[in-house]
Amino acid sequence: MPDGMWFTVERTAVDAQHRQIRGAAKLAGQAVGERWVKEYLPLHFRPNARERYGYRSRSPAWRSQKVRSAGRTLKSKGPISPEAGLDLVYTGRMRDMLLGLPPRVHATGGRVTVKLRAPHYIDYPKRMYGSPDMRQEITTTTEGEARQLARTFRATYLREVRKPLPKRKRRIV
Repeated sequence: MPDGMWFTVERTAVDAQHRQIRGAAKLAGQAVGERWVKEYLPLHFRPNARERYGYRSRSPAWRSQKVRSAGRTLKSKGPISPEAGLDLVYTGRMRDMLLGLPPRVHATGGRVTVKLRAPHYIDYPKRMYGSPDMRQEITTTTEGEARQLARTFRATYLREVRKPLPKRKRRIV
């Protein structure tokens, strides 16, 4: 003997509007976070990143120390590493961690959080030893990137909102 009767009802836009909007916003935020990690985070480790994102140049002392720590001196006639001009790369450890380990992208209806694993020194206060705010440098986006991410959000959001509502079974007791 069944414990109730089931029937299928069409969900109206009014019934599911709130849930569908939040779900669509969550999926759109997820898409934005994944696109930022895949396309824009690697750009912070390119030679033109300082000009592109507007963060301050490292001091000449920092640059010479970087070259010396790589086993070369500034007076050596050997080739300097192509990474010698990259301000966010000293040993490459931070870059390798940020780009090599999988990120966790968490989105809700109103916020997107991208969690990346990074070395401890990324959180040094920017006044400590005159170090720059690396967290700010890594998360900076240009106006063009922000527009592209907004387009990604809008396209994904509209695609999800326009999906037909699934039918739902209800139980009559």
